[in-house]
Amino acid sequence: MTIGSFFQSVWKNRNPIALLLWPISLVYCAIASLRRLVYVRGLVPVAQFSQPIIAVGNLTVGGTGKTPFTIWLANYLSEHGFNPGVVSRGYGRQDMSKSLMVNANSDPMEVGDEPLVIAKRTRVPVAVARNRSDAVRLLLEKTDCDIFVCDDALQHYSLAADLSIALIDAKSRFGNGYCLPAGPLREPRSRLNSVALQLVKGEGRGAEHSMRYQIAQVINVKDNKKKQTAEFLLGRKITAVAGVANPENFFDMLQDLDIEFTGISFPDHHKFTDKDFVSIDKRDVTLVMTEKDAVKCRKFARDNWWYVAIDTTVSEQFVAILSDKISELKRSQASL
Repeated sequence: MTIGSFFQSVWKNRNPIALLLWPISLVYCAIASLRRLVYVRGLVPVAQFSQPIIAVGNLTVGGTGKTPFTIWLANYLSEHGFNPGVVSRGYGRQDMSKSLMVNANSDPMEVGDEPLVIAKRTRVPVAVARNRSDAVRLLLEKTDCDIFVCDDALQHYSLAADLSIALIDAKSRFGNGYCLPAGPLREPRSRLNSVALQLVKGEGRGAEHSMRYQIAQVINVKDNKKKQTAEFLLGRKITAVAGVANPENFFDMLQDLDIEFTGISFPDHHKFTDKDFVSIDKRDVTLVMTEKDAVKCRKFARDNWWYVAIDTTVSEQFVAILSDKISELKRSQASL
């Protein structure tokens, strides 16, 4: 069991370990609230741009589908007359001090795995920087972007967001309701009162909107030109590999399709090498992984390695409200 999976199990309910950590979580929660207040009250500088900024993020630690949704949102904006750019911190890259443009051929060790997946799946300009405002400036310098999507930016208060979208996992939701380290919350749940839209991976409740993922294609890691449907995996002997925050989401997706497999988890943003696969890569086994993991494995991939490309669908109500809010942002921009 990895450290991540251990804490994921602790955060499910208010067990003795969570209760033991609860006093620390109160301090964490207070600091998080104070930090936000400092920015909201204008006590520290906040970068602002004339172009609309859309912040996508979550309230909890772990996978809520930020990358697939960011891909959907960037493509949606492109299809509706905008020139979007995506900015990210590029978590896990070797040198966080660099501000870099990302393209489909970038090295994941230099730009991060998630920004690389976004660049490959959208073909819109993508930039990474420790401070996301620097990534916005880089895109303004290099491209004609007129709207920006900030990945994993709900807690990035040094960049003013015109529209914020919080993603929630329907299965785990807010865990035991505690802040870190006793629970999965990065901020108190009251933070959701200040976001424009709440989108749930699964069935939403009340004001929440629904979002679903499905396997669009199964693509060969070594040769991306080789593509199959999900049915390709049925009846095969499969090892499923996941180096993501919540590997259960990936495994559940395979199980929902009645795909039988042996699941192996690695830490989130794991820097894969060929040595990781010595004991699990076998000739008679089809190895399947996430797209985020695949971009780090292509250089040493074998013919029997495949990854799943995910498509996102969101509710029509969400699309209608999103369209109205973006139109309002553009009108405000035009009046300046």
